[in-house]
Amino acid sequence: MKKIFLAGLLISASLTVSADLKTVDLSSAQSGLFSVSRNSEYLVFSTLDSLLPEDVDQTVDIYRKNLLTGDIDLATKNADGSQIDIIENDIQFPSISNDGRFITFTTAHSIAANDAITVDVYLKDMQTGVIEWVTESRQNYNAAHAGGHAYMTSDGRYIAFYASGRVSANGDSSKNTYVLDRTTNVLTTVVRGGLGGISDNGRYVVATLNGQVHVYDMQTNTSELITKNSSGVESNGYTYYSAISANGQFVTFSSLASDLVADDTNGIIDQFMFDRSAGVMKRINTRTDGSELTVLGVAFSPAVTEDGNKVYLLIKPDVIDSSSVTNQYQLYVKNLSDNSLSVVSVNTDGEFSDAGVAGGVVVSSQLDTIYFLSNATNLNPSNGIQSNVYVADLSEEVECESFDVEREALCAAIGLLTRKNNGEIRNRFFNKKGNIKKKFRTLLDSEGEVSVLCDGVSVQ
Repeated sequence: MKKIFLAGLLISASLTVSADLKTVDLSSAQSGLFSVSRNSEYLVFSTLDSLLPEDVDQTVDIYRKNLLTGDIDLATKNADGSQIDIIENDIQFPSISNDGRFITFTTAHSIAANDAITVDVYLKDMQTGVIEWVTESRQNYNAAHAGGHAYMTSDGRYIAFYASGRVSANGDSSKNTYVLDRTTNVLTTVVRGGLGGISDNGRYVVATLNGQVHVYDMQTNTSELITKNSSGVESNGYTYYSAISANGQFVTFSSLASDLVADDTNGIIDQFMFDRSAGVMKRINTRTDGSELTVLGVAFSPAVTEDGNKVYLLIKPDVIDSSSVTNQYQLYVKNLSDNSLSVVSVNTDGEFSDAGVAGGVVVSSQLDTIYFLSNATNLNPSNGIQSNVYVADLSEEVECESFDVEREALCAAIGLLTRKNNGEIRNRFFNKKGNIKKKFRTLLDSEGEVSVLCDGVSVQ
């Protein structure tokens, strides 16, 4: 039977989730930390390697890669084109806007002239070349330390970060979560607690306060306790590494609590997801049969798709199956609709990544696309021994009556999209008139001159 890939949608006779694993080619770069724009058009990463002739400082730098064209640009340079000499491993947690224009990162390097030697958040405007000091005092107070991630919304307007030291008049010397609105230049102290993330519209911020996860509504200035038991009170255990989906509906976290769901008796840190709309808490680090794990072996920071149907976890296979041949963290996808658990970080022979997954898992707004970092030599042997960013496409598969021609497979895909009524995916295939976009027509006919009906959708 024939399998074809249509802009990320796998058409197959099998209903088993599978992954089309590809590397994002970073030349010879020993890629450090990375991120991907929500629309999957841009990759931003740090590396010690010089990928362009203008990179001559032999220090760690940040690059931007256009995933559509393959073009690479150096980000760590000043508006006049001079490089910023940043010491090794001194750039952390880059993020990038959908249009590729804005890049945020944290560094202890004093890029601004009057920046004390502390970890600060900066923003690079790739269009103007200007570097903005995000954690600069708005009220003559210096940020003593900006720790952990700085999260930026995909339009580049809002930046959420975690810092100790006063960066605003209403802040204090303790650790705080802040949100900067770059349009109004207003810096808001959200909470005296650790930051987990921000929704893509800048409205909801998730943070941990006194070991409990809260979501803060920036519009109504209210907070919602997430880590609550069935009685609505705080859970009985400490919480780690919270995160929020782009639409603000789903919150994931790790917790020692035993009263968040029923029958939690393993006494270890578990991973959870809370649906804020439905008010439903789920434990997600369970086996396919629903049984709980009894030993530690799941990374603390799960990632969830915007629709809440899939959660990505880093798991040591031997905690699921004691007969497993590896105890290195591998990337798994948990489908919450049927509780199935499938491994992602495997090669075409079904072998686990021989170096595991190094972390940096990024979920795309294209619901079935996931990016991750690995030092594996067997996922794509042609790349040799080096860090690579991999992209896995875990698209839903549909069954077609015949695979004799590509046209029938494409019709099945269009029918699936129509039934799912997924506007974001539909926009990838169809123009405003409801006809399939020209670049996909060649899958129907080598000349591109066809006129067929697929489940009521005109393809012309």
